[in-house]
Amino acid sequence: MVKIKKSFTKINPHGGIYFLNNTFSDKGIYKFIDNELGNRAINAQYSYSDCIKTLLFSQMCGGTCLEDIQYLRENFNDYNHLKFCSPDTISIISQELADNTWVYTTEKGKEHEINSNKPLNSLLSGIIKHCGLINSQADNIMDYDNVILPNDKYDSKPTYKHVDGYQPGVAFINRLPVYIEGRNGNSPAKYRMAKTLKDAFINVAGIKVKYFRSDCAAYQKSVIEVLEAQEGLEFFIRIMSSPDLHMAIASQVSSWEKVEINKQEMEVATINYCPFSGEKSYHVVVHRKKREDGQTDLFSNSCYDYYGIITNNQTMAAEEVVEFYNHRASIEPNFAYLNNDFNWAHLPFSWLDTNTVFMILSAISFVLFEYIKKIYSQKLTFVKQSMRLKSFILRFIAVPVKWVTSARQTFLRIYSQKDYDLILT
Repeated sequence: MVKIKKSFTKINPHGGIYFLNNTFSDKGIYKFIDNELGNRAINAQYSYSDCIKTLLFSQMCGGTCLEDIQYLRENFNDYNHLKFCSPDTISIISQELADNTWVYTTEKGKEHEINSNKPLNSLLSGIIKHCGLINSQADNIMDYDNVILPNDKYDSKPTYKHVDGYQPGVAFINRLPVYIEGRNGNSPAKYRMAKTLKDAFINVAGIKVKYFRSDCAAYQKSVIEVLEAQEGLEFFIRIMSSPDLHMAIASQVSSWEKVEINKQEMEVATINYCPFSGEKSYHVVVHRKKREDGQTDLFSNSCYDYYGIITNNQTMAAEEVVEFYNHRASIEPNFAYLNNDFNWAHLPFSWLDTNTVFMILSAISFVLFEYIKKIYSQKLTFVKQSMRLKSFILRFIAVPVKWVTSARQTFLRIYSQKDYDLILT
């Protein structure tokens, strides 16, 4: 039988948060946020940095909804220097930070809702630069993709997956989100994509982007024109199959090179191709795999599946182009982190404008999480750069602490044998 003896001593089970708060304060993160977003009303009790801090620390404690913040406040009400907003205050500040959702109507009368929120996107890329998480002079890679977020929000619309939701677009550089555009569910990735990518490149001004990768949604004349306008940029885009492309393959490819990529055998070849009935020629690396069912393709009149990657790169071998493009799959875990660890799967508001605010602020949380792991993993053996949030909570955040005042000094008593004090050195 388990015997229980109650103690009414106030002990905080999430003591690791105090170290995070100290680090972010010392590194000037809060000051940077308030400088970027400005001051709130004179009588406002909480700043914009308090809002972002509250949301971040709630997620760092495993919170999945705004109501979990109330539990967090109860545990941290013994330390005046760590201010947490209420869930209602988070909602009010999110409305203040919301930007206009623009509605575009097609010739067929279909409406598309897009929310870019440039001030918060500027803050997102600014924090990345402030933290030094991207080498601005390196040959950085930008990947772009859209993700379906199923939800039953008041303004959500049907997606191509036949569920209501949103379909935000995200640009990543070296797995860090650098630009986020809120989109309603009925807006396909290719819609106004040229404008989206143009805004993304403007948002990362000062960071060198050497390579760009995207799926076939980016295979558009207007998109390639935007990419060509970026100085020194090399793009790699999945190309859509078409009778015109298959004719080019048939006329130019006399033999195929057999290669093994990611433990899959395939055949590759390179052709010169002028897309969109234009005059400018690009390299298209074509790779094909034999169909297991032996069914003949209508375009090629063969039993192969054909895939193409269009690029303006002139030096890579065909196999290198395919391997480089396939590394684009490495951004898929990032969406899992945003959805599951940082609550994109639990959007709190009813409208796209405020939910876009939440998505960008949660992406900032993701960035700051990567930053803190980079710092702490160099000093603490129990923090690894590869940690997911749950693992970080178990190994770092979940430490009992108590604030103690003695001899006119206040200090943090830690109930752990781990060397947390190394962070302060």
